[in-house]
Amino acid sequence: MFIIPIVLLAPISTENRVKEYMKGYKYDKIYESVLQSIRKFEGLKLNAYYCPAGYKTIGYGHLIKDYEIIQDTITKEQAEELLVMDFENSIITVTKLIGYNKYKEPEKTLALSHFVYNIGAGGFEKSTLLHLIKEDKSINCEILKWIHYRNKDNKLIISNNLKNARLYEISLYSNTTF
Repeated sequence: MFIIPIVLLAPISTENRVKEYMKGYKYDKIYESVLQSIRKFEGLKLNAYYCPAGYKTIGYGHLIKDYEIIQDTITKEQAEELLVMDFENSIITVTKLIGYNKYKEPEKTLALSHFVYNIGAGGFEKSTLLHLIKEDKSINCEILKWIHYRNKDNKLIISNNLKNARLYEISLYSNTTF
């Protein structure tokens, strides 16, 4: 016969329950808004294409890796799955490299995850931006440096779309969006 120990926990006040619920609610609300922003900035392409930087891409800017087996045409549902998978990986990168608690600092976590979704984990890990964040310094000027891409001829091109994405990230990071 097993004896199950009973642990008595201090009762959680209704006020504290509401606070905990609201943290999750706020995160979920911002999360959905950021996904919508990615959809807007990336656009949906159900057929594989080469992005301006020359990478094979599909869906909402999903870079097709050499080891992935993805058809050249996908459904909107598959594009949504890739979007969520890539965005979740971006969140993991941000929380791992910076240590933010996504429920306590949802704006910062999700703003930077939006950025990582766009430039990739490797680019973020090597960036000056990451060092500024860790030193608790302003990121506005540094993040605005990430508005270029290199075309097939290795020419540096300014993208208004990337500039608008960076401005969105600054606004969210600074907690002026929500």
